[in-house]
Amino acid sequence: MTTTDPDWVLTGTDPVSDSYHPTFTGNGHLGARIPAAGQGFSPAPVPTQFPIAGYYGIQDGFQVRASGPAWTGMPLSDEGGAFDAALAADDVDGRIDDYAQSLDLRTGALRTSARWASPSGAVYDLAYTVIADRADDRRGVVTLEVVADRDAEITVGDVLDMRAATMVARTTAGRDADTTTLALDIVLEGTGVVCAVRSRLDGPGTLASRDAAHLPSGSIAQQRRTVLRAGEPATFRKVVGISTGTGPAQAAVAAEEAQHSIDDAAARGHDELRSAHDEAWRRLWRGDIRVDGDDLLQQQIRASRFYLLASVNARRPFSLSPAGLSSDGYGGHVFWDTETWMWPSLVLQDPELAESVLRYRADRLDDARLAAARGGDAGARFPWEGALDGFEHTPATEFGETELHIVSDVALACWQYYLATGDADWLRDVGGPIISGAADFWGGRATTGDDGLLHIANVTPPDEWAQAHDDSAYTNAAAAAVARMALRTSELTGGPVSAPWSVLASSMFIPHDPVRGVTLEHADYDGARIKQADVVMLGYPWEHEQDDELTARDLDYYASKVTEHGGPSMTDAMHSIVSAGLGRSRDAYWYTKRSADPFLRAPFQQFAEERDGGAFTFVTGAGGFLQEFLYGYSGLRLREDGVVLRPLLPAALDGITLTGLQHRGTLFAIAIGPRVTTVSVQEGPGLTVHSDVGVVEVAAGGSATIPTRVSVDADDSRGHGTRLREVRREPRARAPRPDGALFSAADLELTRVEVFDDADHTRVVATVAGEIANPWAGEAMSAHGLHIYLSDADSDNGVTDADGRQPGHDGLLPGLPTAAPAHWRFALVGSGLEQGGPSGTGLYDASGTLVSPVRLTVARRSEIVLTVPTSALDGVELRSAAITALLLDNSGGHTDPETAPLPPLAPRVADTLSSVADGDGPGQGNDLGAGTDTGGTREGSARP
Repeated sequence: MTTTDPDWVLTGTDPVSDSYHPTFTGNGHLGARIPAAGQGFSPAPVPTQFPIAGYYGIQDGFQVRASGPAWTGMPLSDEGGAFDAALAADDVDGRIDDYAQSLDLRTGALRTSARWASPSGAVYDLAYTVIADRADDRRGVVTLEVVADRDAEITVGDVLDMRAATMVARTTAGRDADTTTLALDIVLEGTGVVCAVRSRLDGPGTLASRDAAHLPSGSIAQQRRTVLRAGEPATFRKVVGISTGTGPAQAAVAAEEAQHSIDDAAARGHDELRSAHDEAWRRLWRGDIRVDGDDLLQQQIRASRFYLLASVNARRPFSLSPAGLSSDGYGGHVFWDTETWMWPSLVLQDPELAESVLRYRADRLDDARLAAARGGDAGARFPWEGALDGFEHTPATEFGETELHIVSDVALACWQYYLATGDADWLRDVGGPIISGAADFWGGRATTGDDGLLHIANVTPPDEWAQAHDDSAYTNAAAAAVARMALRTSELTGGPVSAPWSVLASSMFIPHDPVRGVTLEHADYDGARIKQADVVMLGYPWEHEQDDELTARDLDYYASKVTEHGGPSMTDAMHSIVSAGLGRSRDAYWYTKRSADPFLRAPFQQFAEERDGGAFTFVTGAGGFLQEFLYGYSGLRLREDGVVLRPLLPAALDGITLTGLQHRGTLFAIAIGPRVTTVSVQEGPGLTVHSDVGVVEVAAGGSATIPTRVSVDADDSRGHGTRLREVRREPRARAPRPDGALFSAADLELTRVEVFDDADHTRVVATVAGEIANPWAGEAMSAHGLHIYLSDADSDNGVTDADGRQPGHDGLLPGLPTAAPAHWRFALVGSGLEQGGPSGTGLYDASGTLVSPVRLTVARRSEIVLTVPTSALDGVELRSAAITALLLDNSGGHTDPETAPLPPLAPRVADTLSSVADGDGPGQGNDLGAGTDTGGTREGSARP
């Protein structure tokens, strides 16, 4: 591979554009966001912070991870000015050319190169390279290579810039002239955590200290001055050692370790140092995810894995925070993000890294037990936001008190680590106490209700917008699963069994909506929009025992309820994984693109938390995204005796290959093809694979194949069944709605109505040109309802009269404000507000009588699906029946989908689509449009 391989090297060439977002590199101990100048500190467009794992101070009474000083500072200047200043100018044309900043994902090396025309008249070709050394995680290296077009005197600085540092109580700075070493010692506010930084600058020319009067407060610098000869390149190299300690007593040790790192670099030489660094990264990249058929997706995957790896280190038992080592986002705190979203993307390919993350929890188990006892609970209670210690550090007190599912999330990760490694000693000594502590916590929290089942009160589900309620489905299901883990752990280790575990494992109440046939998010759930994935996660990662039909209903119901604007990136990752489990490859890939493209920022493919901002770089999102390939398309699940594989390949890809997978000493790879998936064992013992065709034993050093599952939604049926009819028209240019600030006109424009049959059920699918948003509740819906009228092929199909009555019938469905076809036999109604009743979701006959329930779902946010038992449509020949669809909206105008309440409902017909050409009539300003009836075939293609 060349250094410009786009699969591995991400490059930006326009540092002044709005699309430029500086990236970071790291080694799991040190992180460094590098500005456009290639070194140093910059406050914009994103502040360049320098996080250090475990480096916490006190801010507003809470432990918060601090940023260290900007250790990469190495400015270049001559008598005419500085390269940094030229790059920061409003207009760089004529002064900066051939700019490129490239991140090599294979090694974490960030290279910034440019041609700088100095006001002095000299022109310089220069390149900075920054690495956070993976072989010695206390060390960072900055290299500058420069050549001038004429003889020129330059100055190269070595700056430890305190502008990046936060929560500093005091600093001590100095310079050792004999060793030409800068020293900076820092003590943080509140915690007394110490940090020692040592820096040495090598290169041609004379070295001198720099006047502190021209430096940011607390900073220290030195510089080399030399004369470049025209055309002769020069290299300058800065080596930095950084070490921390948990208190003042460790200050001397930290200083000694920091000094050792730069002395060791000098003794070994840069080539050896860089070789060891590259080799450490090469070993990590033994675990890779390769996709064929989508080059952009390949970049996104590898970038996501890099940012995750750059934020964790096997030698450092600290956990991951949502922004990794890119920034102090979320205070550098440890949430459920770690065990639920990031950690699963480590354990399959990097179990030693995964173990170090769990060690963070194990080291704080005593704190978790004490936290539980202080709250009157048994067992162990892990904090919603952890930091240096194991106590609660969330400023949002209500979440710290009630978002207790974190206890189960930690336990699940411990169980998964045992499944992946088979390390019984670890389970007995480390993971088992965490699992049993979690089970004891829930055993004390759960209470028996009048129904004889266990209930858990006053908890906040993963959908934080819901706030605290009784019987969160996620929390209850997870608590029961943890009890089962605890029982099995006791069997394996011979440990004690607590009395409540068995009841907790088998008698937990899960709230259910019998009308819609879905799991309720919590006991009081009323259909409000949600922040993020919640109930859907019962299918994955919890593998809650339920049939696929319920999993599918939950997915379809809740996926359309997630907010578009405030929701985090990892939600659609979960939707993708669950869709893949259901065999819906089209949906899975659609969710994959939604989980990545709107959130990734150029040019280095970094996740933002939300579409419009939020934490950056959002490593939580990267972890969730990687799980789509490791667990989604592979269908991989961990078991004690092997792995489950249920591979599925979306039509958009030619193949997916997972390498460096590990299970209990076996190193293996999976290659998913369109028809066949190959499992190869490269090292260690053989592997047992549980597949849809049975158990397959893969011998040591051998390979075996299993069928790749056939997608249920890959063809034009999209999983709905056999298509009987299609009425369609091209999207039209329409005037914006009066309340267009909230929904576009396309959101309420019908482009297609299809009828499908799968023997037992008929599905009528109406597609809009835009998106259907939250069709289930009264807040900020784009569509109030959908009416589908079915009538005989020879019906009159005229419209109602001015009084809203139809010839030959006693009346019209209540609530319909405008024209509808006459002589209709059945009306399928989808209402976001109610089920059944006089005008809610259901199948009605011409008298307005409800004759059958109807299931309302939304697929891919653009298809409204009404499913009814085929037997209920007795006497209607669906292949030839006349079809008229009316899409209703709420004519009230509001502009804020998050806060503005809807005015009283005033539904109107927003758009219509009919199979009957002469069905024109009034529509409150919308044409009753006749579409092309393809009679079960698509225009220009045969019926599948």
